[in-house]
Amino acid sequence: VGVILRSEVYTGDLVQGQTKTVDHRQVKADAEEWTVVRDTHEAIISREQFAAVQEILNQTASRAKTREVKAYTPNLLKGKVFCAHCGGSLHRQRNIRKKSDDVYFYHCLSRSRISKDACPGVTIREDALLDMLADMLRDALDTALGQYTLSLAELPRQAADRAELREKITSRRQEVQRLRGIVRSLYENLVQGVLTKDEYFDYKEKYESRIADLAVEMEQLEDGLRTMDAQTEQHRALEQDAAQIKTDRALTGALIERLIDRIEVSHDKQITVRYRFQSEFETYAEVLEQCRNM
Repeated sequence: VGVILRSEVYTGDLVQGQTKTVDHRQVKADAEEWTVVRDTHEAIISREQFAAVQEILNQTASRAKTREVKAYTPNLLKGKVFCAHCGGSLHRQRNIRKKSDDVYFYHCLSRSRISKDACPGVTIREDALLDMLADMLRDALDTALGQYTLSLAELPRQAADRAELREKITSRRQEVQRLRGIVRSLYENLVQGVLTKDEYFDYKEKYESRIADLAVEMEQLEDGLRTMDAQTEQHRALEQDAAQIKTDRALTGALIERLIDRIEVSHDKQITVRYRFQSEFETYAEVLEQCRNM
């Protein structure tokens, strides 16, 4: 329709040369470069009507250029919100309001893009979802921090755990040094004829295998120490996040990225959240228990 309204051919004139070739590409030519032949055929509209239409189109285009366009607000939950039924990512859509702030919704596209039976359908307002997430995050952090605080109450036990891990690392390092000394002495015994060649390689293989096992154990124990230190730092960071949510319920993109892995929304607006920090606490307990049993 736009092309028709701009075409002078309907006024009875023939217009040529509206495009030209520049560097092997077709581009629009300026109006001064066009070739216009008047009254080549019967007109459908008058030139006066055509000029009036051009004026209206130009005014409309001018107003559109000066009109303030509302930018989309940041998508704080980008890549994290999914349908609880079909597993598809929920699409964020803006509903423009003239007399109030725009409203954003998340909804599942499976019914429209796949089939009506592909999914029961999910729709939820973004502000309502963020409000529910603030409450859920606050409760989840309180629970996680409460559980960890119980272990912090056992600070003497944690100090003892650290000391025990360091002692195990030291003893294994000393054992490695002792075994390496034995391996060196094996060669001397081979040269002096104390050991046969077969005995030498047999003993050497056994001692080097034990050295390799001890190296793996030391790495596991050192990983346990690093995990304990990292968990202490994680606890401090989560305390700060929990305090921020209690002070200001407005969630930030950085906070959501740090704490939330996945959000699922059902047809009846039930929310299921997978938190990042839960797995970290579980890993801490597993690593520490493994080190204690070594």
